[in-house]
Amino acid sequence: MNVTHDEAAGKFTADVNGQEAYILYTKPSGEMWEFTETHIPEGADEKAVTEALVGAALEAARATGVKVLPTSQTVQRHIVRNPDFQDLLA
Repeated sequence: MNVTHDEAAGKFTADVNGQEAYILYTKPSGEMWEFTETHIPEGADEKAVTEALVGAALEAARATGVKVLPTSQTVQRHIVRNPDFQDLLA
């Protein structure tokens, strides 16, 4: 699955059978991204889309050197299930 990052919009997106899956984030500080909302289209393979979308967003945060504040429950659950991302928590 191809995940696109639109930094100006604070959004990661992926096309899922012609529908958009996305994660929105804000930058409360230059050193932190707050993931505020996640949308997975109905009928999509939620686990696969979450793995790709949230995984890409967290890897981008790591590559950028920022910490994350996961107010989105989907991102929170992904971090709990994937402890290798817990070092990113603000």
